[in-house]
Amino acid sequence: FTNFLNSRTSSGLVLLQGNHTKNLRVIGSFNNDLRRQIGRLNFPSINRVDRNFPLPRGQHFNFLNDSGDLFHKTGSLQNQLVRGTGTVRGHFFFAVNIRWLNLHACFGRPILVASETKDAYTTLPPQRSVLEIYDFKNGSTISKFQKRNSRRILTGFGKEIWYLEWIKNYRVSKDGTKMVPASSSDARTGLVTNYTDWEQTTNLDFANDTQWHCLLELEAGNEEIARNIVNDALGQEGRNRQLIRTILSRSRSRANSISRNGIRSKTVRPADYVNVPVRNFSKLRVRKR
Repeated sequence: FTNFLNSRTSSGLVLLQGNHTKNLRVIGSFNNDLRRQIGRLNFPSINRVDRNFPLPRGQHFNFLNDSGDLFHKTGSLQNQLVRGTGTVRGHFFFAVNIRWLNLHACFGRPILVASETKDAYTTLPPQRSVLEIYDFKNGSTISKFQKRNSRRILTGFGKEIWYLEWIKNYRVSKDGTKMVPASSSDARTGLVTNYTDWEQTTNLDFANDTQWHCLLELEAGNEEIARNIVNDALGQEGRNRQLIRTILSRSRSRANSISRNGIRSKTVRPADYVNVPVRNFSKLRVRKR
């Protein structure tokens, strides 16, 4: 009975081997549920981006339990574009989370949900923060202070739900413990997230956000990773194939122009993508290329 209680998450999901098929992905709020379950099951840390994210030996469920080292290396593009302790906000999600999810979602397999759907959102209080503006023309980062009103944005867990709902056509199940294809008889009819939530959270719609992260990898010389980001993010559905080709073509063209001419386009990327506290801002600079 104690084992049953310890394996039960806030969504009502019970993580016991006899209840579920082996190697199912588990998503949820790290602080509210995943941290405890990962500790209970002694699930090891992931230290590299594996093509298939195989199930570790002795485990039954598959968690994305990344190590701090992997998070920093991926988020800073191996320190090629971002120096110091900073990371490019959201880049780990495109380079790792989406690939990890897509390995199941592309086959229509269920994905277990450990947390309540209310944990998909958080509200940022009004704050004065640093806005990073990356000037492609001069190849430098400009900092500006800005005031922000409170706003409701997606958490990491919320981004996973958004991606599964709007890109992979998944729905939360009726009992709230998993995500399944919308065509499943067990799927809810409604959506947890709104389409505009992604832009509200990142300041870009999903397609342009994908292009931005693709360009970063191309600038760092990682064409295979850039291609994987676009393919995993948008999938191979017919309606997205042309968009995938367009994003790769545009990003490759811009990256080649940067490499050839040593200057960037006139586009200024106004987004708070460099994730670093105000007190540490002086330690972080985007490397000029």
